[in-house]
Amino acid sequence: MNWFQRIFTKPKVQVSAHLGRIEIDSELVRFYHPDGETQQIQWDELDEVGIVTTDEGPFVEDVFYMLLSISQKGCAIPQGAEGNEALLSRLQLLP
Repeated sequence: MNWFQRIFTKPKVQVSAHLGRIEIDSELVRFYHPDGETQQIQWDELDEVGIVTTDEGPFVEDVFYMLLSISQKGCAIPQGAEGNEALLSRLQLLP
């Protein structure tokens, strides 16, 4: 039965610091890129949340959260970044 479980068990998303780090507080979400760049968006300016996938996986991150404001500024955050679980939990609370 182990082979059956391996086939039908959803693989865990591997969280990696080399993909960047997410910080969340009551006012904003901030993403620190591994190259030192920082992107952020205020929760009260958040207008759209999207998910973008590429054909680069499974060896390269291929799922990204897109958080956009009305002015189309925002963050592109890889799913495997450190702090992903907290971001997903916070996004699930949005109306």
